Amino acid sequence: MRIDANKKLLEAKMLLDTFEVPKRPISLSAHQYKKKFGTNQGYANYKKKIVLDRKEWDSLYKILQKNIKKKNKYLAEINLSDDAMFQAEQEAARDSLTLSEVLSCWLEKGRKV
Repeated sequence: MRIDANKKLLEAKMLLDTFEVPKRPISLSAHQYKKKFGTNQGYANYKKKIVLDRKEWDSLYKILQKNIKKKNKYLAEINLSDDAMFQAEQEAARDSLTLSEVLSCWLEKGRKV
């Protein structure tokens, strides 16, 4: 059981290492567009597409930041006893995980799925 969990965790970390978080789309100027594609035809459609992509990216980023802020607010209110912190540090060292990964695992275990 423990080996399967560690294997899944390692696979997830490898996927995260290869996954690149997309940056906010930038648009080329008319001159840059012409230099890249050889003509200015289609520049207006390109600009409209970039504006739509930016709106979508902004809305997703806003949702992500709101969720992070909410998580931090509630997690800041959690107080761990010294014994729990010591146990978490031991498990982190034993399983070669970070302390935050162990604590999040504990939180997820108590959650009803």
